[in-house]
Amino acid sequence: MSATHRPWWPANRDSTRGGLSVRPGIGFVGGIRRGPLYALGSLSLVLLVAAGAWPSAPKAAAPPSAIKITILHTNDTHGEVDPFLEGGNSVGGMARRATLIERIRASHPNTLLLDAGDLWERKPYSTLYHGEPEVRALNAMGYQAMTIGNNEFPGGLDNLRKRMSEARFPVLSANIRVRSTGRYLATPYTVLTCGGLRVGVFGLTAPRIASYKGLEGLQVLDLNATAQEMVRLLKPKTDLIVALTHIGYPVDLWLGFFVPGIDIIVGGDSHTRLDRPYRVPKTRSGGVGPVVVQAGDRGLWLGELDVTLKRDQSGRYSVASYQGRLNPITADLSPDPRVAAVLAPFEKRLKERAPAGSVMSH
Repeated sequence: MSATHRPWWPANRDSTRGGLSVRPGIGFVGGIRRGPLYALGSLSLVLLVAAGAWPSAPKAAAPPSAIKITILHTNDTHGEVDPFLEGGNSVGGMARRATLIERIRASHPNTLLLDAGDLWERKPYSTLYHGEPEVRALNAMGYQAMTIGNNEFPGGLDNLRKRMSEARFPVLSANIRVRSTGRYLATPYTVLTCGGLRVGVFGLTAPRIASYKGLEGLQVLDLNATAQEMVRLLKPKTDLIVALTHIGYPVDLWLGFFVPGIDIIVGGDSHTRLDRPYRVPKTRSGGVGPVVVQAGDRGLWLGELDVTLKRDQSGRYSVASYQGRLNPITADLSPDPRVAAVLAPFEKRLKERAPAGSVMSH
């Protein structure tokens, strides 16, 4: 996998600077007295550089004029860790999903893997473990970012913070702050690299969490203003901007119109099965809008968006063409052994606690 994660926050940088003092005929370097021959040698070095005799550093390769990337995406798994029956067929399952992810990565070297929230809650795994097996499975699959959904909160803020600390990928939300500190509850954005491109990804969470009991200490920010601020921050430092949202498909379309500068919206919350990506025809500024995708719910599908990006004269990339699909997770996919091994201890404990005579789906 060629994509790597780079934190959104700037690293602290320390710098040291040496001094040089020269008198006629005598040189001082680093506090050491040098004689006239040293000064003559220094003068010769200066003349060589001025004449172009000193070898120059190799020039950096020019950015490609066009590049293809693939975004794999999921949303609203809702604790469906194991396969389950639907219409008489065995479907879903996180270990099966992992097999398909690896298959696509093998033929698509420039790939990002994202989740748009509501990873846990509503199912037995979540009732007992409150998201731990789901997060550990995403770690094993190599997810690179996830946004916080409204169903990440029923277990409480302490549980959410614990799950975030277990994640080996940034858990995002740019529109939630803690009132007492003014700080973000989660990382607002991250910058990933994919095929040499800098991809900025910011998260948005459903505003209705403001009415949830126990979350009075959180401040939910305006979606429009937050997204505009994220675009302003990310545009100078990235080649592509992705909104990873848990706000619902209709609101994604609204966001795509009112906030120019977003290239792709990977959505969740409304459980919308978009068999093909939809591109917002235009933004309020008149330009073409973002490509929007969403992959249903319960882990039934793995969304795949293949994008060709082209660089304009200003050096900025934009979406030139795209195609996408929803890949079904079915019994034809064998479970990935690594992910299955991660989930096995949780399944064992869940079976031990299951009431006598109950049936677990597979």
